[in-house]
Amino acid sequence: MSPTGGSVEGCGEQVTRPVSLVEAFARSAEASPDKLCLRFEGEDWSNGRLLDRAGSFAAALRAWGLKPGDRVALFLGNHPDFLAAYLGTHLARGVTVPVNKSYRRTELRHIFEDAGVRLCVADGEARPELERVRDDLSSLERVVVRGDALTEEKVVDFCREDLAGYKKPRRVEFVGALPRNALGKVLTHKVREKLIEGER
Repeated sequence: MSPTGGSVEGCGEQVTRPVSLVEAFARSAEASPDKLCLRFEGEDWSNGRLLDRAGSFAAALRAWGLKPGDRVALFLGNHPDFLAAYLGTHLARGVTVPVNKSYRRTELRHIFEDAGVRLCVADGEARPELERVRDDLSSLERVVVRGDALTEEKVVDFCREDLAGYKKPRRVEFVGALPRNALGKVLTHKVREKLIEGER
């Protein structure tokens, strides 16, 4: 299969192959959003729910300034957020660097520097080990801790720190999910329509 996907002829019909695992999942989630994707600690995750979480993560990465090919370390344990971060990083055209939770300073220093990691998503319990080598990691710009509650104040503070004045939001509104296409891209025209409706 070519790196850009392709089609296969067989049995009298042509089948289009997805470009990647992420695209295959996005297609499946769009076709069957309510279908069970995984069950974690008694909680059901549908295809649509995981795709929404991954799309939100991708949007956050792009807003942060992730560029195609940038490395994102996933220093996370077994949790649906690992999958969302993995899928979301690919949707944002970044490259995932899975990091084993048992790694300590020497291994962390090597893998982060070798890969050129710009951003790391970590569990709260993994962060202290990462902080021990943070000063040695020249390419690491930010660490995001999974499970941190996001507030309007945190968003505004983040924007003050990392965005030019004209890019800062005038209003912050939290929603359950954003409308997306099969590849997880936000349908901005639908978002605008909802915002206009809400202002009437």
